[in-house]
Amino acid sequence: MKKLLLLLMIAGLTNVIFADRAKAIASQKEILELAKKRHAIQSDNLEQRAQMIAAMEASPDAKGKDLKAKLQPFHDKLKANKAEIQKINESIKAKRKELRAMMQASKKKKEPVEDLTPQDGE
Repeated sequence: MKKLLLLLMIAGLTNVIFADRAKAIASQKEILELAKKRHAIQSDNLEQRAQMIAAMEASPDAKGKDLKAKLQPFHDKLKANKAEIQKINESIKAKRKELRAMMQASKKKKEPVEDLTPQDGE
């Protein structure tokens, strides 16, 4: 769902005339690359969890400290991935904030359009 919202947001922002369109497009590409990186890390998390399950199945007699010792490398990797995902999410949030600021700045810079509709009594 978040990815769909991200893509819709990016698509909507490209329709707005920016003061610096090239900068906006570069920022959008950076957001997309960060999202791809986050997706790869999330895929790695799934792989780590599958390996954890396989390790548990391979040693059904392991309990307590033995099981914890076998699973610790997986937990460490998942913890590191979680921290990396949080950093990526913060970067994406900052980039989105920059894009919103550019969009608002471009709207403020637009010259007011003269109202040519007929007024009452004209």
